Amino acid sequence: MNKRQAYEEKLETQLKNWNLEFSVLQDMVGRVEPDARSELARAMSYLTEKRTIAITKLRRLKTSEEEEWEKLQEDTDAAWSNLGIAIKTVSQQLND
Repeated sequence: MNKRQAYEEKLETQLKNWNLEFSVLQDMVGRVEPDARSELARAMSYLTEKRTIAITKLRRLKTSEEEEWEKLQEDTDAAWSNLGIAIKTVSQQLND
């Protein structure tokens, strides 16, 4: 396995884990009091947006030509970081 394949596989694994966590968070939002639900629904909407961006970046990365792959890797890293932060933020809100 080369560096590119290993990197893409690492992201795929992380995305699977985050998708599981995302499902748990969605379920938790459905169980909170109605007063708090609208704020958390906005947070989940933001999280959904960040997840969509990350998935799009990963798909583009996987289909890129070798010469553009490194630039796309930087963009993907940024999207991944943003998604990770968003997941932690929503998770903290739900657990407070």
